[in-house]
Amino acid sequence: MRRASVAGLVLGVVVLGAGIQRGAAAQPNQLVNGSVLPTSGRTTTTFVFSVQYVSANNPATSVVALVGTRTVPLSLFSGTALNGTYRGSSLLPAGSWLVTFLATAPKNDPTFTGPTVVVLAVTPAPTPTRRPTPVPTAAPPTASPTPAASVPPGSPSSSPYGATVSVQPSGTPPITGSPASGTITPTPIPGGGGGSNGSLENDLGTVLTGGLAAILLLAAVGFTAIWRDRRREQAAATTAAVPRGAVAPPPPPRRRASTWERDYAAQDEPIGTVDLDDSADEGSGESEDRS
Repeated sequence: MRRASVAGLVLGVVVLGAGIQRGAAAQPNQLVNGSVLPTSGRTTTTFVFSVQYVSANNPATSVVALVGTRTVPLSLFSGTALNGTYRGSSLLPAGSWLVTFLATAPKNDPTFTGPTVVVLAVTPAPTPTRRPTPVPTAAPPTASPTPAASVPPGSPSSSPYGATVSVQPSGTPPITGSPASGTITPTPIPGGGGGSNGSLENDLGTVLTGGLAAILLLAAVGFTAIWRDRRREQAAATTAAVPRGAVAPPPPPRRRASTWERDYAAQDEPIGTVDLDDSADEGSGESEDRS
């Protein structure tokens, strides 16, 4: 009996080992090296999923990553369909998620349990508080000026507030307003300011005219002085040519002019001042004829 029990136990162990070997041989497709980068982030973070598919003769038709209720498709990144790395990326909702990789291939569909990913929600920025617009307050009503009575210029007049006010003379802007309101504003006179400008222009013209006349007078005085100095110099030169006490020599005798010279010179003389000696000329002529 003991020998039969030992033999049965040995036989069971052999059968179990054979079954395990058959099961291992029945799994030709595998997923290894599954990873997620990063393993934590926010809802705005892009997570990258990567896993390696290995098979002897059965290429994978598809590889995905399961994250909660979301399926992230992966594509061949490097290697071949029999031995290659599959990769994909996606955004994830807020929460803590266990990642599972799944491959679809002939004979069996291998799976691989990956890491847990923690996703935090992004806190929205606070909405700026809008400041209320201040409501403008209405300005207090201003008192209208009291019309002033007509009073002769320069004479004092009493105001309705008990103060004595002197009336401004003509040509100055009248003052409007009242002491009670605290504002006294001079009212511009229509056409005011023109008189001062006109008087200024007249004064300027008078100054320019007087200056020009003075310049002309000085020029005339200067020319007269120069002319007198020249006359004095000429007289002094004439006096210096004759020694003191000596009598100036008489002028040289004038050559007797002929008849045509006397007639030509008589044209420039006034009537009645030329004395023509016709008898002398006739005598000289006769003597010439006689000779």
